[in-house]
Amino acid sequence: MNADGFHKKFFGSAHWEIISEKYVVEKSDSFFITQAAWLGPKNQFCDTNQIFTFVTLQNLEQRIRISGFGAAIVSWEFKMPDGDWRDVVLGFDNQESYFTNSPYFGVAVGPCSNRIPGGCYQHEGINHQLVLNEGQNHLHGGVFGFHKKNWNMSETSFLENSSVIAFELEKPLGEDGYPAKIKCQLKIEVSNKNCTQSFATVVDGPVPISPTMHHYFNLSGQSTVADHLLQLNGSSVLADANDIARIQKAEVQVSSIECSHKNVAEVKNTGFDFTNKKSLDEVLKIGGLDTNYFLEASSSPSVLDWAVELSVRDLTLKVSTNLPCVQVYSFNEADACYFGKGQKIYGKNAGICLETQFAPGAVQCPRWGSPLQTQVDKSTYITHYSLQFNF
Repeated sequence: MNADGFHKKFFGSAHWEIISEKYVVEKSDSFFITQAAWLGPKNQFCDTNQIFTFVTLQNLEQRIRISGFGAAIVSWEFKMPDGDWRDVVLGFDNQESYFTNSPYFGVAVGPCSNRIPGGCYQHEGINHQLVLNEGQNHLHGGVFGFHKKNWNMSETSFLENSSVIAFELEKPLGEDGYPAKIKCQLKIEVSNKNCTQSFATVVDGPVPISPTMHHYFNLSGQSTVADHLLQLNGSSVLADANDIARIQKAEVQVSSIECSHKNVAEVKNTGFDFTNKKSLDEVLKIGGLDTNYFLEASSSPSVLDWAVELSVRDLTLKVSTNLPCVQVYSFNEADACYFGKGQKIYGKNAGICLETQFAPGAVQCPRWGSPLQTQVDKSTYITHYSLQFNF
């Protein structure tokens, strides 16, 4: 498995003490689990001597490394036909970098991903105000969102044809303004070249729940994703005035205003139309994507709808989900410069996020599909990834 070297590097600074290592194997599937204590100073996200978990989950086809902090998928490798392993996501190879991690590399995001303008919503005549952590927006669950939580590993198991690992957390009442206690489980199930990532949440009050995994994919390992082809199952987007101005020349059709902060735009036959597979190169030249697409839903709510296909010359990643939207973000920071795994520098357009979720601000606009969860009953949000070779 050769996981030990990566684990030791991940907890490699003098601020860590590895306290346990465990290797569990059944047939061709295995888990390598390391726990380490933080010896550094207390900060807003962890205490001195707090225990952190790092896990490598591997089968014959793929290898996924997961940090309990932020439930971050640090690396996601597939075994290529030539025997080499190819990592298809951006990330860091040390735990300290995830304490800051401003691009949200690989982390679980929630309780409510994306932006809620003004951070406010109403339920049964009562106004609720969430913390504003990005100007006048509530972004990605707030200051102490899922990405800044030290999740507890709750399960590792071998099923007949797959392996499962689960992490859990509890977000207390009132934290980041959420007017309820939120319990969440993230389950990752791996089989062959498939991976299903699902969130299950239980709440005791009315809160917007729209969790997602914030993977930055780069299937080829090139410096940008300009060589990638993208196809989306939807051609309607949320667009503000700036978005519309960028693509005005493409004759975007804008529907009637449904909320004060966003319009719904039909981008069929424009540069933002990816209903047919095409290269990202041209849209990156005009500023890239940071765009919420409404997905075409099937008639059955129990079916995972096809959402996205991302491909390069030799690999194709297919994504399906039971969520109504996908936010496509092509890492458009002009001055991006992050030292990732192996000291590789991640610059502008180094990866692309495919964030399955409810529409940003949908808690204020129920006609877009409301993320408001009010019952103690468990709700489950599922995204399935499948990789195939193009040979």
